[in-house]
Amino acid sequence: MTRALSVIDVAALQEVALTPDGEFAQFAALARATGLRHHVTFPMSESVSFPDRRMGVVLLSRWPLTDARRTLLPNPDLSARSGSHILRSHDKGMLAARTAVAGRPFWLGSAHGFPFYLFDRDPSAAPFAAIWSRFADAINQLDDAPLLLGADFNTELRDLLIRRLRRITRRSVVGTPTYRGIESDDIIYTAEFDLRTTKVIPTFSDHDLCISEFWLATASGPGRPGWAGQGR
Repeated sequence: MTRALSVIDVAALQEVALTPDGEFAQFAALARATGLRHHVTFPMSESVSFPDRRMGVVLLSRWPLTDARRTLLPNPDLSARSGSHILRSHDKGMLAARTAVAGRPFWLGSAHGFPFYLFDRDPSAAPFAAIWSRFADAINQLDDAPLLLGADFNTELRDLLIRRLRRITRRSVVGTPTYRGIESDDIIYTAEFDLRTTKVIPTFSDHDLCISEFWLATASGPGRPGWAGQGR
């Protein structure tokens, strides 16, 4: 994955092990290997694998990241038995920050949705509408700068979010499964971006890495920020 990240300009990561105060221990080595020297983090749920860590989302960029916005989604408090273990829904949410290419500002985001399938629940059911509304509100409260959002939605039902947004957004990962045969991961973007290419790359993770190339008009001509979004 490091090799893939070394050729892009911005990245969104999900389920990253962070300290409770948001420190990303692997960042220095990752920055040296990829050139992505700016980052912001959002630690959320307790880690089941690392007792001293929290799982969260991270933004990486070649350009400075400012005005970070962190949104925790309402936890539906779901539970289910798996063998001798009890699965419970962990906190999920979205991180957004401003950056700029050739003087053109845009919003960069990373989000992680709830895995309703683990609890045999329908993400479109009425009790969960408040989750999707809060997710949409977090995006709608950003200003009108262009937006790139990479996310593990944990569902193929993108319209649960997109129909609630005040701006038209498009998808870059369409028709390609990214996790166990479903289109779980995606990059959604506003109309200012011109999508050129997208590829999905298997990694050590159970979620594939999604990379898209975009053009964004700037005052000095077309910019070309790359993007990677990974579920896990």
